Amino acid sequence: MLGKHNIYFLGTETYIAANRFDKQSWFSMAKYRVVFDRGACIGAAACAATFPEAWVMKDDGKPDLTGATGNSEKQELIIEESELEKHLEAAKVCPVLVIHVYNLDTGEQLI
Repeated sequence: MLGKHNIYFLGTETYIAANRFDKQSWFSMAKYRVVFDRGACIGAAACAATFPEAWVMKDDGKPDLTGATGNSEKQELIIEESELEKHLEAAKVCPVLVIHVYNLDTGEQLI
């Protein structure tokens, strides 16, 4: 028991249940990796238009992924599930498909 929450480990995911074993009170703590092939980017800015807090356009006409590690050719960022939908949307609107999202628990490429 941790404070008023129980922590459960099921497979490779961690869940926190608030006060009781209730399916609706569970929150997944899954993590994801966003991989941006900046070198292949054409600078369409669709990602920046979709999620401007994470994708910031630079002077060379291409975006940078805020908080990412890497260089001018490839950038990577580990994100929480709370940011997943916004990053998936940015990846989906990219006309050259240079943004990929992976589930770190399963290794599955989501996009």
